Amino acid sequence: MHMWASKQTSSRGFTIVELLIVVVVIAILAAITIVSYNGIQNRAKSAAAQAAASQAFKKITLWQIENPSTSPDLNTFNTLVGNSNASKYQYTQGANGAFCITATENSISYKVSETLSTPALGGCPGHNANGVSTIANLLTNTSLETDIANIQNIGNVSGRTVNRVQVSDAVNGSYVFRITANSSGQFGGYGSMSSQALPVGTYVGSLWIRSTSSSLNINPYFEGSASKTVVSDTGGSTAPAGTWRRITRTINVTSPGTVKVGFLAANNGTSTDYVEVDAFMLTSGSTIYNFANGSSTNWVWDGGTDSSTSYGLPL
Repeated sequence: MHMWASKQTSSRGFTIVELLIVVVVIAILAAITIVSYNGIQNRAKSAAAQAAASQAFKKITLWQIENPSTSPDLNTFNTLVGNSNASKYQYTQGANGAFCITATENSISYKVSETLSTPALGGCPGHNANGVSTIANLLTNTSLETDIANIQNIGNVSGRTVNRVQVSDAVNGSYVFRITANSSGQFGGYGSMSSQALPVGTYVGSLWIRSTSSSLNINPYFEGSASKTVVSDTGGSTAPAGTWRRITRTINVTSPGTVKVGFLAANNGTSTDYVEVDAFMLTSGSTIYNFANGSSTNWVWDGGTDSSTSYGLPL
């Protein structure tokens, strides 16, 4: 009887500390398992995207054996990879046999081209990649690198001078648009006009600007054509002389039409002052993106350089 009671007394359950240790160990093992599983999944997805890119590269290079110095058009490319598989590919046809292919599997993208036979992570310029969609800069002459085409007057000010000048610290490229005040210190303003009518919706316009005067009041001035509501801004701002600053504005287009993205300067400068502008941008939606155009990384022009709209991944 004594022995039975002694045994009963000596038996006990787990302590709270022991239970906590067990829980922690289980949590660590679960975390390791999840990380390992995710790693295996990501490697599988990556391998699938690489395989798709390699297959497309092989098919297009075999086609080029019978069609040297050229590359297939989009319809032919889709036939080569199988129309049922075409949704996983983005294809750009180039001149003289050039091409670029982006293959995406489960939001992982790999690219190949006529000079890149081994798939590389990411997408071709202008392609969606790794689950990120491209955006478009809807303005054409965005950084004055070629000429001042499509840069339009805002406000009638006589006696001022306008020039495209080369500077060492342009926001983008090497050139800016410079407006020098008239003898009364008046500037007026300038903007970049969209080359086509925009559908109804929300847009963000922006430009970079600096002046030689720290007291000059700069108003962002974004307006539409007569077919829709004017969208201008009377709230100006000043900044230290010689400092680039960005002006942005959300624009609500109420009926289809063109949009001008620019500025208007108050008449409080001197005849020796000037204003410089650069890096015009107009994008669909309400998100403010970093400036980009067809010359930026992973961007392309819709047509001619600095004379067409452009698109690419957000920078």
